[in-house]
Amino acid sequence: MMKHLCLLFFALFCVMGRLSAQDDGLHPYYSEGIILFHSDIDIARDGVVRVAETIRVYAAGDQIKRGIIREIPQYRTDKYGRKKRVKIHVVEVLKDSVTASYSEQEEGTNLNIRIGDPDVILGNGVYEYKIVYESRGHIGFFDGFDELYWNVTGNDWRLPIVKSSATVHLPGGAKVKQSACYTGVKGATDTDCTIEYDANGTPTFTTSTLLSPGAGFTIAIGFTAGIIQRPQPPGPWERLLEWFDIAKAYLLAVIGMLVLVPVLYRKWRKHGKDPDRKVVVARFDPPRNYSPAALRYIFTKSWTINPSRPPS
Repeated sequence: MMKHLCLLFFALFCVMGRLSAQDDGLHPYYSEGIILFHSDIDIARDGVVRVAETIRVYAAGDQIKRGIIREIPQYRTDKYGRKKRVKIHVVEVLKDSVTASYSEQEEGTNLNIRIGDPDVILGNGVYEYKIVYESRGHIGFFDGFDELYWNVTGNDWRLPIVKSSATVHLPGGAKVKQSACYTGVKGATDTDCTIEYDANGTPTFTTSTLLSPGAGFTIAIGFTAGIIQRPQPPGPWERLLEWFDIAKAYLLAVIGMLVLVPVLYRKWRKHGKDPDRKVVVARFDPPRNYSPAALRYIFTKSWTINPSRPPS
């Protein structure tokens, strides 16, 4: 009886969790996820992009147990197809408008911001996180316009995103010349999103459908050229460092091979070669001139003649 009651309470708990998730706009298939992901993006004249992300989640103890992990790419591709590293400076992290504990960790090409106390398990409910960070090197310079191409949410979330939006504040004097937005997995060109402008011409991009896990929201905005300070062409030393940053993994692999191959070859020459095999020669005479009787004793370990065995 007690076992059945426990199963009943567990089923009711799961149903209530899904009902709460549906009340927050999640698809009935999901028990938890991101209710709102909004970015306020300010572009300064010196090219620094300041981003304030508001991430409102519904936690049900499935993937959101102690907090969330925001994975931010640290490389961007320029107009020539080259990958360039960009620095990210975290300014502030809040949870429900209160300063939150967090840690930064580089994993692969991402900067992972882990928000949450490892000793505190979150109860089921809605939590709001805010991450403010700054970065430089995201403005693309083209003939006739400058552009910000920005992946608002990233594509590494294993949670659904009910709604995502982004408001871009351009520097004084800049006017929007072209804009676009895209939704879906990496490389997709779906446009399930809208763009609206306020009285000052400030654009806000908004998704019009739920983003499944792995899907993201990307915006592109072209604006008046010449307002953002264009970076000076890199000098020889900076180009060398940039080239090394891109090719360092391959260089380390080559250096490792150049060091290891001679060492391993010497080790093999010293310890790895099999010794020369001795030539086996068949002998047809008794060893050490033993007599037949002595050999019989060595073979049978006895002087007694076995009558059942014919004499040899």
